[in-house]
Amino acid sequence: MDQMNPTGNPMDPNMAPVPDMGTPEAPMAPVPDMGVPVAPAPAPAPAPEAPMAPAPEAPGESDGGMTPPVTPVQ
Repeated sequence: MDQMNPTGNPMDPNMAPVPDMGTPEAPMAPVPDMGVPVAPAPAPAPAPEAPMAPAPEAPGESDGGMTPPVTPVQ
């Protein structure tokens, strides 16, 4: 009867913790995956800076003529 109790009774403390520990293990793998893309993110950041410089060339058109011509400091 003792052997059937743990197998048939899901309330058993020995059987419950086993599956619980297995679940967290799976999500742990994806965590490091997300860390990899974070590194390449900083690289693309500088890219937008370049297109931003040409924008000041024609500020009047972008703002509808509300912003006076600004001379870019290059």
